[in-house]
Amino acid sequence: MRLHRVSPTGELARRLRAAALVTTTAVALAAWAPDARAEIGDEQERLASGPYAVLQAVLKKTLLQLEVVRLQIRVDANTQRKLAAIASGRKQSNARADGVVRAVMDTRLAIITAELRRDVPFDKYAQSAYVDLGSARESGLISENVYWSLARLLPEWFRALQDRGARKGDRFMCHLRPGSMRVVYRTRDSVTLVDRTIQGEGPGRAVLASYLAPDSSFRKLLITSLFR
Repeated sequence: MRLHRVSPTGELARRLRAAALVTTTAVALAAWAPDARAEIGDEQERLASGPYAVLQAVLKKTLLQLEVVRLQIRVDANTQRKLAAIASGRKQSNARADGVVRAVMDTRLAIITAELRRDVPFDKYAQSAYVDLGSARESGLISENVYWSLARLLPEWFRALQDRGARKGDRFMCHLRPGSMRVVYRTRDSVTLVDRTIQGEGPGRAVLASYLAPDSSFRKLLITSLFR
């Protein structure tokens, strides 16, 4: 498979980032997140709760400040302790931000939940995923092999959205476990469009990295949510 068939690079990627220019702000997602955990996970008791267990964000468009995506990453208890040691009572810094990313990337268990707050055309939804995944690879956060472990799966997942696009109220949920990842995509009406378990560590690491990569729209906000 040739790289240019899957991932936009170079000038195309820069144009996509410019077209999707956003500002972000943190909000609490407590009213929504428990539903997502119940829908996707049978190991909730092994995930942490309370301070430093969750990184969360809301992505907004510039100018009108319209919500686009709500995102939450819930981690296990060991990762929670690492995040507390990094962020508790401390001011945010570049070094601590890097520490947060390392801790989250090393988590054994996690649930990622994302809810769309507006309709998004399929092309824009798919391209933004490839751009963030490419950023994770280019930054060295994931290897080439880990990049491809997810990139090869994306066309299959996106096939369910190609005709309808991604719509307000749709939920993407990803449950990371040692050695596997379960991905679920449900509509606002609870219709399941994707529900698949993928074996291997790589795809789950790649999903995490796509949100935490230096050029990701979510990285700064997710990290900042721990220092508030």
